[in-house]
Amino acid sequence: MGDHYGPTRFRALFASTLQAYTKSTGMSLAEHPLTLQLQNCHSVESITALLQDQIRTSNDFGENDRLEGSIKSAISILSSISATAPLDWAIGPVR
Repeated sequence: MGDHYGPTRFRALFASTLQAYTKSTGMSLAEHPLTLQLQNCHSVESITALLQDQIRTSNDFGENDRLEGSIKSAISILSSISATAPLDWAIGPVR
């Protein structure tokens, strides 16, 4: 049985997802305005602040406080995972 969750499989799934996003939206994820803003964020705090500002300006969510807390937790977890050596193969495609 092959390795269904290794680096090669992850890269293929990630590339396929990016292609589907581009086809669906007519814009690559790299060109999205939020992506461009996130490129200037260099800490968990700056990423959290940017995403919290996005939530506050959106009228789509009724539970902003709960959502903001979830985002902060997710960013902290992802930041910790990205610093883990065994997962360094996945960092390049995500960045």
